[in-house]
Amino acid sequence: MTMTTAPQRHAEIFYRLKKLGMAGAVLHIGAHPDDEDVGLMAYMARRMGVRMVYWSATRGEGGANRIGPYQEETLGVYRTWESLEARAMDGGEALFGPFYDYGYSKFGEEALSKWGRENLVREMVRAIRLVQPQVVVARWSGKPSDNHGHHLAIGTVVPAAFVAAGNPDCCRELREQGLHAWQPRKLYQSTLGDGLPGQRGLFGKLVPAYEAAGLTRINTGHLDPFAGLTYQEQAWIGYNGSSPQLKVLEAD
Repeated sequence: MTMTTAPQRHAEIFYRLKKLGMAGAVLHIGAHPDDEDVGLMAYMARRMGVRMVYWSATRGEGGANRIGPYQEETLGVYRTWESLEARAMDGGEALFGPFYDYGYSKFGEEALSKWGRENLVREMVRAIRLVQPQVVVARWSGKPSDNHGHHLAIGTVVPAAFVAAGNPDCCRELREQGLHAWQPRKLYQSTLGDGLPGQRGLFGKLVPAYEAAGLTRINTGHLDPFAGLTYQEQAWIGYNGSSPQLKVLEAD
């Protein structure tokens, strides 16, 4: 438990009580442990009280590390810790796929060939049937704006997995494991970019293109009175690893 002060403990109790009346779940799908739309995570878990789960295809073994000595599998372990700690801060949960982050890739087809398209679909279906969400949110679109082969692969496959999860004839090996067909009601696509250096930030700005029919806008700038922070602020605290527990892990 990372929340140690009395107000924080009281807030955590409130969040848990709030979830009692909400049976819904949202599954957010990405490629790496830091791909998630953290504002969405905090808003849905803290404000709406839904079960909010982020599924990462990899544990981030191939990422760059400029702040410590960890590389490859060890880095994957460390990034798993970071992801779990972030979820403790924003109220979500973390799931991980079995795919290895082999480093930077420009092409989605390369990632699909290394991971296997059918394998990727199956593991996304596994996550959907396990969580049983009403809503799935794809972090990536499968379009060039994803800027990374892993991102492109994930964005390309999510729609197929969304449909396959509700097909009882698909992934029969999962059914034998007790994961029966489950069809989510909605599939949403995140509008965030890749967050590369130099990209313009749109937080807090009204974008006319996003007001069109078929798009849903949420205001993560709402103040959470129990935390004394906005949902986006809580999200960035978790994302930046500012909790006492994570600092202890870094010191070790």
